[in-house]
Amino acid sequence: MRKSGALHSVPRLIENQHAIRERLSDLAMFWQRTAAAWLAVDPDTTDRREVEALARNAMRRLSLTALYRVEV
Repeated sequence: MRKSGALHSVPRLIENQHAIRERLSDLAMFWQRTAAAWLAVDPDTTDRREVEALARNAMRRLSLTALYRVEV
């Protein structure tokens, strides 16, 4: 912060950090829900079609590039 202009970029950096933190929280929630869904599956009692639907849903969500893109 030697230059006087560096202080002007601090609010922008704070906003960027907030946006990234929010996105990481969204990703964490996605992974927690995915893990909880998989933990709820009992292979002995769950219908194969339900397991396949869960896998398709997870793969579809993971293929979304917007899931990992941070727009700052």
